[in-house]
Amino acid sequence: MAKNPISSCPDKPNCVCSTDSTAYAKISPLPYQGSIEKTKETIIKIMNSMERTEMKKNEGPYLHFTTKTRLLRFTDDIEFFIDEENKATQVKSASRTGHSDFSVNRKRVEHIRAEWQKHSQ
Repeated sequence: MAKNPISSCPDKPNCVCSTDSTAYAKISPLPYQGSIEKTKETIIKIMNSMERTEMKKNEGPYLHFTTKTRLLRFTDDIEFFIDEENKATQVKSASRTGHSDFSVNRKRVEHIRAEWQKHSQ
């Protein structure tokens, strides 16, 4: 069983994470699709369809992507850990700079969740 490498959000409202318990950062995990391979396939398909997004790491049940914000081109990190034991896909989206992200990371994860629903049908 692999250990979840995703860390909690920092103490500022520019991050969401499905394993975090703070009110500003908490977000539900994404579904699990029956196997690590199938789940990774769905994640990669969705992330490849997003503009300015690049895969940085694909190791076992862990995926890491970066994306550039539209206007100022700041780099944000998006991480996924396919938690086979709990049948969930843990997700974190975080800004590298700034204090507040004006809900950009939450909107990004909810966009990924909506795309997930399309790919699951």
